[in-house]
Amino acid sequence: MQQSLDLSQVESHAMKQPRHQKAMRIALYALAGLLGLGALLDSIQNAISLLTPLIAAIATIVVVLSWAVISLILRVHPITWVAEQQQIRIRRLGIRSIAFALGMIALLWLPTVIARIWPAKPRVAETQVETTPDPGYQQIEGARRAEFLRVLSSASGSRERIRMGCAASSEKACAFAGHLLELFTEAKWPLEENGVQRGVLRKPKFGIVLFKLGESKQEPPPGYGVWVVQTPALLTIREAFHTIGIQTDNSADPQMPEGVIGVFVGPALRRGAT
Repeated sequence: MQQSLDLSQVESHAMKQPRHQKAMRIALYALAGLLGLGALLDSIQNAISLLTPLIAAIATIVVVLSWAVISLILRVHPITWVAEQQQIRIRRLGIRSIAFALGMIALLWLPTVIARIWPAKPRVAETQVETTPDPGYQQIEGARRAEFLRVLSSASGSRERIRMGCAASSEKACAFAGHLLELFTEAKWPLEENGVQRGVLRKPKFGIVLFKLGESKQEPPPGYGVWVVQTPALLTIREAFHTIGIQTDNSADPQMPEGVIGVFVGPALRRGAT
């Protein structure tokens, strides 16, 4: 006995998609939204830094408003579409479009979420010579000024003349050298000249460099220098700087006159005495 088969029921059953297939298709469209916007952002250098919370909020509003406007237009003026050899009229955006929009919004906020969970470590500046103000370039005031002048004024014996200099490339260093010149004058130290000489060291150094007459017939080994006479005046000046937390270096200069101490302000001061 043959059974008749209702083709309409077969066709209707074939057109209905199972739930797992619908879920997979929705997930694929959401992934397509992520990949679509991700491909666009990948072409922009430093995309993460561009997607600030403000920009992400604005872009989210644009996506939502665009979806709302398109939905309203389709309700008023549906468009004709041909799919699988059938002509249909689209009157609203389906679940695929919603998943695509949600994928774009998720990617917009992804950098903000990542930044909240794993905050980026601040970049360490490669140099702070002129880009950020060094505390040592501030004028020596208050208790530090009084202590600096006290040590300078305590020098016993003959006070050698002071030659004040600064790194020619740093206006801050030269301004600080002018301030030191005033302090040495107030402490009654003799000056070679009432001014600051701009110059460039053969071996540039940071901080305050104290120069004295000194020379050697042979080039010293790497890491070593030429010894200079540690006069009471030189020791007093070094102690004055160290007392207020400014480190100094000594250096020999074969062209320095006898009885003169050079005080050279480098491009940045080093804090702390040794």
